[in-house]
Amino acid sequence: MNRLSSSIQSVVAALHPRHWRELGRRFRNRRYEVTDDGEVLIAHARIGGLFSTRAPDGQGEVLTHNLLTTEGVNYLLACGLGGGVQMGAFYIAPFSGNVVVADTWTAATFASTATELTTQYDEATRVTFVKSTPANKSTNNTANPAVFTSALDNVNIWGIGVLSTATKGATSGVLLSAAKYTTVRNLPTAGDSLAVKYTLTLTNS
Repeated sequence: MNRLSSSIQSVVAALHPRHWRELGRRFRNRRYEVTDDGEVLIAHARIGGLFSTRAPDGQGEVLTHNLLTTEGVNYLLACGLGGGVQMGAFYIAPFSGNVVVADTWTAATFASTATELTTQYDEATRVTFVKSTPANKSTNNTANPAVFTSALDNVNIWGIGVLSTATKGATSGVLLSAAKYTTVRNLPTAGDSLAVKYTLTLTNS
């Protein structure tokens, strides 16, 4: 088992095993709620994510709650129940579309719907989510933020997605979550960078 698969299993293990089958049934039957912060509440479980981003645009550090997609929650439930195909890694991708994030977004539609940035930053692929060892029912990349280096002047970034495929603009894999900023982030000059931290938490509610 690779390190990411182990981490995902460790996080989902934060919930009592007897809850997982019930969670899957309720989610399939749409018996769940989405909070204003984008967290998913299913029976005894609360699943949520939070982005922290920093850029040289005068806004400093900005905290943004994610929206977990239906595709992403199905993936987590499949891992929790032990029968799902586990992805080898996850990656963070910025987008420039001033659009409302929806839980119906998928990896297949993310690039076109969100207007994913591809040529506007120097990194060759979407940037790897280098997660921590799960603790306190969460995992994060706080020690290794995903950094995007602007290849152009005046690059606008409206939001972020977390996906399982590294290739920029790819339409395969799983879209775990996405978030849109309240105010657009801007990289004024080529060489400026956006640093992204992401925390995923699963708890008994």
